[in-house]
Order: sequence, then structure tokens, then C-alpha cells
Amino acid sequence: MAKKTLALLLACLLVMAAAGCGKTQSDPETAETVTPAETPVTDEQTVTQEVEDTAAEAEQSGVTGQADLYPQQELMLTTNGVETHWKELNYFINYHASNVEKYMTQNGLETDWSAEFSEGRTFGDFVLEGAVDSCISFGAIDKGAKELGVSLTDEETAAFDEQWQQILDTYDSEEAAMEALTAVGVDEELYKELLYYATLSEKCFDSLYGKDASKLTDEECAAYTENDGYLMAKHILLVTTRTGDDGSSVDMTEEEKAAVYARMEEFLSQLQGLEGAELAEKFDELMLANTEDPGVNSFPDGYLFQSGDMVPEFEQAAAALAEGEVSDIVATSYGYHILLRLPVNYDAIPSAYSQYVNYGYDPSELTLRYLTAQSMFSSVTDGWITNAEIVRTQTLDNLDILKVLGG
Repeated sequence: MAKKTLALLLACLLVMAAAGCGKTQSDPETAETVTPAETPVTDEQTVTQEVEDTAAEAEQSGVTGQADLYPQQELMLTTNGVETHWKELNYFINYHASNVEKYMTQNGLETDWSAEFSEGRTFGDFVLEGAVDSCISFGAIDKGAKELGVSLTDEETAAFDEQWQQILDTYDSEEAAMEALTAVGVDEELYKELLYYATLSEKCFDSLYGKDASKLTDEECAAYTENDGYLMAKHILLVTTRTGDDGSSVDMTEEEKAAVYARMEEFLSQLQGLEGAELAEKFDELMLANTEDPGVNSFPDGYLFQSGDMVPEFEQAAAALAEGEVSDIVATSYGYHILLRLPVNYDAIPSAYSQYVNYGYDPSELTLRYLTAQSMFSSVTDGWITNAEIVRTQTLDNLDILKVLGG
């Protein structure tokens, strides 16, 4: 499975690109903090949050585009016959520009839209390209949905009224809401259009892979992820550090370490000669009663991980085991481990994604099965984009993005 961010087209591409959710640090064998490469499929709630965030960030940064540069219904491009007007393009320019501005600010950098982003492209070009890609997604998703026989019910579209009201209710008054939203080019019609394509995309996903990716079999997951190096293991950990007089963590003495090692040898002796269900049961008994891994409560069924997620010694020991096999005592900077290699459970959450739960994501949408379906769907939508019939207008080709961004 390719480790890449879902294409901007996915569910109108209102992805939470700046969420900054890293892998958990609650377990001692986690090696380092990274940002997960993929983001859960966008839904109506995410669209609502993104519109609110775009308005708030644009207000803070001063990036609000030039909504009156063209008439709202000025045609910019068509994708498979679906028209994109200045209203949609301006919103996505604001959205992408706000994300760039936020990133630059967080990294202590000033935003110069005319500065070179890559060879022959400015930061302004980058924003415009992202905005155009987001608009193209509308027509691509529209055609893909028709090919799948997917459409929205009257009940689903009627629910957009409630979602719009939720946006208004986040402000002190409707007038304040409209002032903030208008500044980034959002009105009720556009907001419901964003919801429409987000919902349509989600239904396409469900059609192909099932709710929570339930249609995707273990065999399909295994084939798609076979080159990704996923491993799964449980472990018993006894640490070889202690708390010093000043409250800091210090290494145990060699004598203390020897005592810890002796305990691990006793655990290992109790596991020798066992196999199958008997081994699994005894391992769990010893692990739950003795392990000093604080992550055991969050991962009682074991860790699902890839290269770089755990310290090297842990990963190497797991990779050397056959499924259902127990390791010898493994020493790491955290202490001594005994590992039990497990078959990959596709309904487990990879350790790199576990902290997303703390950000309110549904755990069922963080499983390896669901993430695999996401990646598959990204490939599908990539194809919809590639095969889309796109017609740009002269107005779009002549658009001065630096004038739009005010720099």
C-alpha cells in the first residue's frame, strides 16, 4: 500500500492536512514521532469543521482572496461537463492559501507568494494548482458516482440544511457568521455543494468497499499491503531504568539489571514447550501480570507496526520470528523484552495512527483494513481525475494569482 496523503480530490479534498497527529508516545518501544501519511475519508462533519477552520485561519492570517475580482458565476473550467465558477475556485484558493500560511507561521517563516516553491513554480502557483485540483474533483467524483450507480437521496440532501445551521450557530449572530464566511467566499449554496460532493464521495467508498471497509477481505488486504512490511507482536517488558532522587530516569546498576534479567528468564522458562492456544494464553497471563509497558492497556492484543515505528531491536526481533513463535530475551534502551509474533490483524489500528483516536476519530476508521480501502479508493479517484475531460477557460488561464493573494 503506497504511503501517501489522499489525493486532494478525495471527498472534495477537504482533508485535514494540518492536523499534525503523530504516532503515540505512550508506549516505551515507540521510536519517534511522525505524522501519519494518510487521513480518514472526509465526511459531512469534516467539511463543516474545514469551512469553520478556513474562515478562522483566513481571518487570523489576512488571507481572504479577492472575492469581487470576478463575478461569482464567472466560469473558470468544466470537468466532465460540471462547471466550476469563480465562487468555488475562490473558496479553494482561500483554503489552500490558509493552509500554506498556517504552515509557514508554525515554522517561523514569512509567506512570500512570489517566492519559488519548486523549479518554475511560485508559492502562489502551488496554491492555484491545489485549488484547481480541488475543483476538478467535483466533476471527477460526479462521473465516478454515475459509473457506480451511486446518488444521494432526498433525505440526505435535506440534511444539509441542518449542517448549514450548525455553521451559523458557531457565531454570535447570523450577521457575524455571514461576514466571516463571505470573507472566504462561502455562502449557503457553496457550503451545500461541498457537502454534496463529500457525501457522494463517501457513498462511492461505501459502494466499493463497504461501510468501515467491511467488504474488503483479509486476502485482499494482505495482497495490497504485502510490500509494506507490517508486523504484529505482543511483548512482555521489564524496564532497566529507575527514577533517580531528582525525579529523572537513570539506568539501573548492573546488579539491578541482572535481577531483572533473571525474572525474564523465569518468564521464558514458563513459555518453553508451549504452542498454539496454550502458548497464547500463558503469554497473556504473564504479560498482563508483569509487563511494565504503559501501552499494554491501549494495545492488549499487540502492536501492529511498520519499519521505523518501533526501536530497531524490537523490530528486528519480531521480523526474525515466525507467527506464533516466542523470542529469546531482547535488550533495548527501554529494558528487556520477550516477544510473541502474531499474524497481522487487519482490524487493528497501526501504531502510527493510534493517536488519531485522541482527536475524535472513529477507531473503526483507523484500522489497517479501512486505511487499505482508503488507499485503494485514492487510486480509483486518481483514475477518475486522470480520465476526466477538463476544459479551462481563458479567464482561468489569465488569472493573476498574486493579485488574488494580495502579494
